[in-house]
Amino acid sequence: MCWVKWEDILLPYGSGGLNLGSLKCKNLALIAKWWWRFHTEPTALWVKVIKSIFGSSGGIGSGTRFISNTSAWSCIINTVEHLDSFGVPFRDSFSKVIGDGVSTSFWNDKWLGDD
Repeated sequence: MCWVKWEDILLPYGSGGLNLGSLKCKNLALIAKWWWRFHTEPTALWVKVIKSIFGSSGGIGSGTRFISNTSAWSCIINTVEHLDSFGVPFRDSFSKVIGDGVSTSFWNDKWLGDD
């Protein structure tokens, strides 16, 4: 049984807490890191596995919400879609460098604003 309120545990050390901070913000930061790694590490084994299961885009931007949250990746995609539905521009926080053009789609990627 817990005798301390969760809000008190999240407080800084000086205020009598354990200085954990917002776990929700930390979770969103980790989701952002996985999102970024998916786009910057195309040769990583885990990225190849995700692409083989969800398609070449990894299920990103398909507008499809996964009913079953059986995988961590579907939870990440659902979270990003959920943030977008509330007007939080998660995807706009990232930019893409064209490079050799292999990972860039002329017809599907946003080039300017929403176009």
